Amino acid sequence: MELTALPERFSRPPTWEWGTLQNADGALLRIGSAKPIGGVRKGTIVVVGGYTEFAEKYFETFQDLLARGYAVATLDWRGQGGSQRYLANPQMAHSLGFAHDAADLARFLRQQPQPAYLLAHSMGGNIALRLLHDEPRLVRAAALSAPALRLGSRTGMPAWQARALSGLMIAAGLGEHYALGQQDWRDDPARNAANSPVTHDLARDQTAQRWFRERPALRLGGGTYRWAFEFFGSCAQVMAPDYLAAIQTPVLIGSAGQDTFVDASAHTEACGKLSQCQLAPYPGARHELLQETDAIRSAWLDQVDRFLASH
Repeated sequence: MELTALPERFSRPPTWEWGTLQNADGALLRIGSAKPIGGVRKGTIVVVGGYTEFAEKYFETFQDLLARGYAVATLDWRGQGGSQRYLANPQMAHSLGFAHDAADLARFLRQQPQPAYLLAHSMGGNIALRLLHDEPRLVRAAALSAPALRLGSRTGMPAWQARALSGLMIAAGLGEHYALGQQDWRDDPARNAANSPVTHDLARDQTAQRWFRERPALRLGGGTYRWAFEFFGSCAQVMAPDYLAAIQTPVLIGSAGQDTFVDASAHTEACGKLSQCQLAPYPGARHELLQETDAIRSAWLDQVDRFLASH
């Protein structure tokens, strides 16, 4: 169900279709896709979001990509958006391991017409790198928006310490409990363009928050100890030099200079280890490049289009 009185740019594309994908674990994942009215000229871009995200948040981006001649497709990760959740409290982010998510993405990509490309944000960028490592022939190129390879200044403790603590809590039988400091989603009426942690654009930020406010089924809160354990483990695996060096797919990394969620220095480090990588720094951007101001967002979309089209 869509929100009422949404500006057209934030609304569902005219050719949009929802669907369902059953993964290898038997869970039902929500998927969506659309084709440009004038016909597909450049291939299919599979867009995957980050932690807490959902397909509706990317309606504007889908419309932009459709206008550029791409077909678009997306899936909501298991445990968030419109996909099947893990626990009795649907707001608790949980995980069985990021290898499961990479396998879900591979299954989805096998259904897409070629040529196929990836556009992944944050946690989705972490999972995308796992896919490129394990299934190198499924996409021709990938653009990663602020991929979560190391957490930034908001973490509160070193990654090794957070993973060790999570491992102890799992051993104590608390893996399905909220990690320290985590809770259900809470609305923040005081949130604005000045204090938003993800973007300088008020309209885009408020629209994303409105989906959570008015569609409770989409909400996701904090992570469990098991989620934290799997996330930090995946970061360590992906950032291993031999792991990245084995990835042969061309990769574009968009890096936000004012990012507090992920460590932008990890993007430079990862790009140096990948065999084919182009780094695109955006010093004035916060975490969500595709939700940023028009100037930043348009520059990133243009760069993604040029990069993917060149492959």
